[in-house]
Amino acid sequence: MSLHIHPSDNKRIKVLFISHSSLLRGAEKSLLLLLEHVDRNVIEPVYLAPSSGPISEKIGKIGITTYIVNYGRWISRPLPFLKFLFFLPSSLAAVHRIIKKEDIDIVYTNTMVIVQGALLAKWMRIPHIWHVRELPANDPGLIPIVGLRNTYNLIRRFSTKIIAISKSVAQPLLHKAENKVTVIYNATDLHSQFPAAPAHCRFNEELPTKNDCLLIGVVGELHPRKGQDDAIRAFALVKQEMENVQLVLVGREEKKYRQYLEKIIADLNLHGSVIFTGFQKNVKPLISQFRVTLMPSWSEPFGRVTIESMALGVPVVGTNSGGTSEIIEDGVSGFLVPPQSPEHMAEKTLLLLRNKKLCSQMAEKCRHIAQKNFSPQRYAQNISAVIVETFQENSSTE
Repeated sequence: MSLHIHPSDNKRIKVLFISHSSLLRGAEKSLLLLLEHVDRNVIEPVYLAPSSGPISEKIGKIGITTYIVNYGRWISRPLPFLKFLFFLPSSLAAVHRIIKKEDIDIVYTNTMVIVQGALLAKWMRIPHIWHVRELPANDPGLIPIVGLRNTYNLIRRFSTKIIAISKSVAQPLLHKAENKVTVIYNATDLHSQFPAAPAHCRFNEELPTKNDCLLIGVVGELHPRKGQDDAIRAFALVKQEMENVQLVLVGREEKKYRQYLEKIIADLNLHGSVIFTGFQKNVKPLISQFRVTLMPSWSEPFGRVTIESMALGVPVVGTNSGGTSEIIEDGVSGFLVPPQSPEHMAEKTLLLLRNKKLCSQMAEKCRHIAQKNFSPQRYAQNISAVIVETFQENSSTE
């Protein structure tokens, strides 16, 4: 798909992309992919972050003007919200100066947890695009201080266009705003991600894997809503049927939940069969060694790990909820099972472990779907189309 600005426009569309964090996690990875692949003959990006960090360094290296302003989040726990209120006047003033200095055409907020760009765009009568990536109703870590209903109302009112990362995320935003909302799925970097087949049991030598094992993996922050406890219980049922399997839990750890998981492991007599890797900067080499990836999250807004696994040819057994149910084609590119149902998860996992032909067929289908639907190029084109449409609509009303 090619993008064209109206011939009467003699400049690129200048967009201020506002990030909520300088770390390199899901939302920031998606923004980085977008900025790496956006057509700069059409769009001129300017990047804003609350502090220096890995993503701002990477964005600076690809030649994008970068600004740092200390601003807080309006969707957070009470203490961070007080920080947001304290810094709100100064942060608004600083962002206002950037918008004026750079002659910004469109303000683009990369997550719903920050509001400064939306407030300023409304006041300055500049189009605002809000990229919504969260399901706060299902995430106890996201607390809308003004209430969930008021939060969605403000997002609808203060947005020219809204991009949602899945239909599940879009659903609460559709009321009286259907014409504003576009669903655009996240992407993953497909470059050099398609080995002929997953290489099993060549895991990190520092980890106690067994030479004849098949690896089942779960990737994501250790948190109750991510469902690692269900994955462990499902694995215990798999282990009763197949001895040569191990479960690998990859992700940042919350101490109390880790202790809870270790108690489940002890109660199920799984010592030596479950491996905790902790946070891993690059999870793709680990995923490539899994025979099956499990996505036991109760309600995932999208499921980056799901598309990363598919891109690597690793079938996913995931819960039939949230974004996961939109990504996996049941029985074709993986399996969908009810949330919090270890028995069903174990059943489908065993089917893939025992049936090499089925697993291989699904692996090829996974790669094909990932290349077709979740490429960075497609992602950048789809979002650029929303930006261009927003710019042209605004220009026609001036």
